[in-house]
Amino acid sequence: MHGWRSTRGSQAGVMLAGALGLAWGTAAPAWAQGLPQHIVAYMTGAGQTQCPDNWTEAAYAQGRVILGTTNGAEVQNLAGTPAGDAQLPQHVHAFKVSGTAATEQNSTLPSGSIPRAGGGEAVSTGTTQDASVALPFIQFLVCEQMVAESPDTAPYGTVAFFNAAACPEGWAALDQAEGRFLVPAFAGAAPGYATSTFWDPTDPPTHTHSLEATAGTQSAAYESWPANFATFASPGEHTVTGTSASAGPVLPFVSLLVCEKDAIGNSEGIPPGTMVFFGAEDCPDDWGVTIGAGGRFVVGIGGNGTQGATFGSDPIGSGATSVQHGHAFSGEVSLPASGHPGGPKRPDYGFQSYVTTAGNGYSGTSGKATSEVPYLVLQSCTFNDDAGRKATRG
Repeated sequence: MHGWRSTRGSQAGVMLAGALGLAWGTAAPAWAQGLPQHIVAYMTGAGQTQCPDNWTEAAYAQGRVILGTTNGAEVQNLAGTPAGDAQLPQHVHAFKVSGTAATEQNSTLPSGSIPRAGGGEAVSTGTTQDASVALPFIQFLVCEQMVAESPDTAPYGTVAFFNAAACPEGWAALDQAEGRFLVPAFAGAAPGYATSTFWDPTDPPTHTHSLEATAGTQSAAYESWPANFATFASPGEHTVTGTSASAGPVLPFVSLLVCEKDAIGNSEGIPPGTMVFFGAEDCPDDWGVTIGAGGRFVVGIGGNGTQGATFGSDPIGSGATSVQHGHAFSGEVSLPASGHPGGPKRPDYGFQSYVTTAGNGYSGTSGKATSEVPYLVLQSCTFNDDAGRKATRG
């Protein structure tokens, strides 16, 4: 089937499906179950905090974007740290930097007991600060349908996620979704557009950053003493460089099976506010384009999240998928001790300075890392059957 992959219609007027005009409150009404078991869908009802009856919050998708797979063995692979409510996904790197402090020999007798630093290589380790990528997001309650013998009334051409090893009867795995996120259609790309990039759910791409900063060595006074020579680190600025440890993908994800319906359905019993995808530009009858979702990556939330919140950068406006980011980092270089003994203060002689073994701080911003984020553009549609809703609620 999958005829939509090569068929492009004109954009017609669409219903404002996201504006359901309801305040769902803390509970969703009991609807007939019109979708197959283990389908995973976003619920877009305004203020909705609970999944419909016989659905459960998909905890594995909370704070994550769903990465498509066509291999049942790859379902529920997790990567990255889940994001918080309306929070850009973030990550950190472990790092190590090193530098060399020059040495100088002076006529000197250090006074006091402050440790004196010798020249040579200095190494410092730490963890970068959090960083996020400039991508656009929208978040919705994410739910899984749990009824084993549910009727399947999903319209022909529905594309949806499944927490299952295989597509149900009447559905087929969607090849274009392999290793890609599903992004609601936007003006710069028609439904069916797929990036050339894709991620392996079991081995997603990692990245590193180059690091460079200047450590300003801390100096302290010493008393010069004729014909008493010692070698210390030179006071001044010393460059430290390194490369961060690798970190996982820039988007936290869970991988789920992506299937396309190849049988007829009339949408009966589907909970209003349910959001799924379609390959056509127009949504089916009783469905409308999901307001505010176009060109954004969809993040799953639980009932305590802010339903429908948008955050991050402006929606995608073209097929470009490259994003860059860097991390702030800081630390302290510890230089080796010189080992030259101290001595009594001799006020008859002048004072110079020497470098201490600690307190030699540095800070900077890492080099940029470029990531290619894969996605497949499909129309996101929300079920908006006003008549059916009123009859069921009345």
